[in-house]
Amino acid sequence: MVHESRCDMISRLEREIADRLARYLAGDTSRDSFVDWFVIAMLDVGSSTGTTMARFAYAIDLVFAEFSGGFCAEDELQRRLSCILRERSFGLLPAWSATETSSSILEMSFETPQLSYQLVGAG
Repeated sequence: MVHESRCDMISRLEREIADRLARYLAGDTSRDSFVDWFVIAMLDVGSSTGTTMARFAYAIDLVFAEFSGGFCAEDELQRRLSCILRERSFGLLPAWSATETSSSILEMSFETPQLSYQLVGAG
């Protein structure tokens, strides 16, 4: 029996996220189907913080959070996801920064050449 190394598992999950996201963006699968799968896949991402795969997954997660919060329409959701997918293929994934303000507000933000995001929430 061959055991998959942690690096292999992270690499495989990143490829699978990219593949499934590309299928959603191509119209081969519904948004709901992708989200249902992605929510479960994010459970594996939590233990991989700091990896390229984690930055990729968290960028996708943030865009979906904005969409579900009513901050962007589906065409904007797809445009942002397309940018994230394209930036992944060129190795341009963002670095995250997180800070906690004096009022216990957690701010998370990242920037790429194409996108700039900031998520603010109660800590």
